[in-house]
Amino acid sequence: MQERVMEKCRNSVITQQELEEVHRIAVTLTTRKLPERDKSPVEKWFERAAELLFSHSIAILVALTLLMSFSAILDHESLRAAALVCGVLFGLIVIAAWFVGIGGAVPFFNRIRRKPYSPMLWSIKAATQADCVELSKLMACRREVVALYLLQYKHERESFERRCHGSA
Repeated sequence: MQERVMEKCRNSVITQQELEEVHRIAVTLTTRKLPERDKSPVEKWFERAAELLFSHSIAILVALTLLMSFSAILDHESLRAAALVCGVLFGLIVIAAWFVGIGGAVPFFNRIRRKPYSPMLWSIKAATQADCVELSKLMACRREVVALYLLQYKHERESFERRCHGSA
């Protein structure tokens, strides 16, 4: 197979411009981001709650750090008491975030239980829709150029995987 591809490549002239076009398409196809899947209202609520808890925990952590610093510098008991309250609030928010994180997974697992193939089928549909334009551009390229690029891609990927497996 590889010999046939290389023989075809020797018989036809492949320009750098053609290789660049295939490379641009390959980069676009391999680095594109898929849109987010549709989420149920419950999943959206859990997501918003997690974001809100995270922002509040950062604010309370900053306040706690400032209160602890000032209480150490000024040596005030009232600042230490306020820092203790902030510490308790921070702990409660972290515990709430754990529960929200765990609870947020329940609707997803329920969806998988009802329709086990839905995430995979959604991913296939979204990837196909996202790649349609680039694949049509790739189909317009000469077959020999695409074959040469895929051969190089395969060799580079195998080389990369050997290096990764060798270092593990």
